[in-house]
Amino acid sequence: MYGKIYIIGIGPGSPDHMTPAARKALASSDVIIGFSLYVSFVREEFPEKKYEISGMQNELARARRAIDLADQGMTVAVISSGDAGIYGIAAPTLEMMQRRGSNVEVEIVPGISALSSAASLLGSPLTNDFAVISMSDLLTPLEVVMKRAEIFAKSDIVTVIYNPRGSRFPDNLRKAIDIFAKYRDPNTVVGIVRNAYREGQSVKITKLSEIVPEEIDMLTTVIVGNSETFVYRDMMATRRGYSKKYSIDA
Repeated sequence: MYGKIYIIGIGPGSPDHMTPAARKALASSDVIIGFSLYVSFVREEFPEKKYEISGMQNELARARRAIDLADQGMTVAVISSGDAGIYGIAAPTLEMMQRRGSNVEVEIVPGISALSSAASLLGSPLTNDFAVISMSDLLTPLEVVMKRAEIFAKSDIVTVIYNPRGSRFPDNLRKAIDIFAKYRDPNTVVGIVRNAYREGQSVKITKLSEIVPEEIDMLTTVIVGNSETFVYRDMMATRRGYSKKYSIDA
C-alpha cells in the first residue's frame, strides 16, 4: 500500500507565519525531509519526528527519497521555506514522480512566500502588476536570466528578485542592476529584506542608484519598484491607479 507525500511551504520561518494546514500536514507525517535551515524552523515544534536532512542543491535527492519512503507506505513531508511552488521543492518532486511513473498520493500545501513576506515588511510594493526573477544561473542559463531582466526593466514593471547573490554567482545581481539602470530612473525605489520574520531580520528602503550588491546574499529578497512606486512614512508602496480614475482627496 502506498503512502503519501506532503510538499509543504512552511513560510518565512517564524512559527507565527506557518499556516494551520502546514502544521496539520507536518503533524501527520512519519518523516520530514528538508534542507538543514528549513528543518531548523520546524524541529522545535515537532521534536518527536524523524528527520532526514541534506544540504542546499540536493532537491532531486530529497524528492527521490520522499518517493522511496512513500512507496514503502510512509507519510512523508518534504519542506521548503516560503511557498514550495515558488522556486521550491514542489516541481522537482512532481518531475521525479513523473519520470518514475509514481502512483503515490501527493498534496501540495501552500505557504506564505518570500515575496509576500518581504512586501509586507516594506509596505505595499506589489499592489499592481509585478514580475519575479531568480538571479541563480545554476539551472537557467545566464543569458536567459539577463534577457528576462532586461524585458522586466524595459516594461516598468515592479520586479522581485529571488536568490540575488550566491557564492557560485556573485556578480549576477550587479549585472541585473546595471540593466535596470539603463531603463529606470536612478531614484527608483528599491526594497531590500533579509531574514524576513526570523532572527536577524533587516529591512531597508533605498534607491536603484544606491544598491550595494556586496551587502546582499541568498537570505535576501530585493524588490525593484517602478515609476509609480513611492515612499511614505518609511513604507514603500506602488500606486494601483485609483488617483487617475477617481478622486481620492481626503
